[in-house]
Amino acid sequence: EKKHTLIKLYPVKYALMRPGINVSLCACGVYALKFIECHTLGLNLSFLHDSYIHKARIKIPYDLWKAVHDPVLIEQMSKYIPPKLECSDVVKIEYVRH
Repeated sequence: EKKHTLIKLYPVKYALMRPGINVSLCACGVYALKFIECHTLGLNLSFLHDSYIHKARIKIPYDLWKAVHDPVLIEQMSKYIPPKLECSDVVKIEYVRH
């Protein structure tokens, strides 16, 4: 029995970036995290520039370190039950133009 999966195209919004961002070329991961954060929270991207990103690059690992030592988070994670995963059949996806 062949399974049919319906896949629809979805809109993508391209976020234009002003010139001069990530001049050092070594902060792409931090920029990516901050873009995700801004889009998720509905914040303006205009504050993203290299001087803030340098500070974020230092703050992100510190925040993660703090979270690892937070007794409330440690307690919550000790009770976490991961969802059961089920294997499924491989479905071949074909692109059909309308």
